[in-house]
Amino acid sequence: MPSTFQKRLLEAMKIRNMSQIDLVKATGLSKPRISQYVNGTYEAKQQALYQLSKALDVNVSWLMGNDVPMENDDFQSEIEIAELIQKRYGKDTLQIFSEFLALEASEREQITKLLSGYSKLDNADRMIVVGRIFQIIEDMLAAEKYSIQKESRRA
Repeated sequence: MPSTFQKRLLEAMKIRNMSQIDLVKATGLSKPRISQYVNGTYEAKQQALYQLSKALDVNVSWLMGNDVPMENDDFQSEIEIAELIQKRYGKDTLQIFSEFLALEASEREQITKLLSGYSKLDNADRMIVVGRIFQIIEDMLAAEKYSIQKESRRA
């Protein structure tokens, strides 16, 4: 008797019109592994489930056999990603990442370019860059424009 995972995998593949080879390409999983899932020899574990759900654009919980809608829940995916970032890198990193995502697309692109360049510098030059950035930020925050904003928040 086919497992729920196997049935749902086959159903999703049919709906998305994807072959096993398509899944290999979309997930990076090996051809034998995909074949084992399709044939019901093995059920996917956490990482493979995630890769399959993304490739098939289905809810990972549905693919596991749970009684939830098949459609991928982007909000749930965002929660899972946020939890993973916080677990692996800490709450501060999650906060910085959230602030980064709140920026305009052009600002995110510029920061990404800056980080790319920064990562190519040696440690001594990185310290120079960081020192200059901190000085610029301190100078700007000391400006009247920001002191007025601080006062209005207190009121």
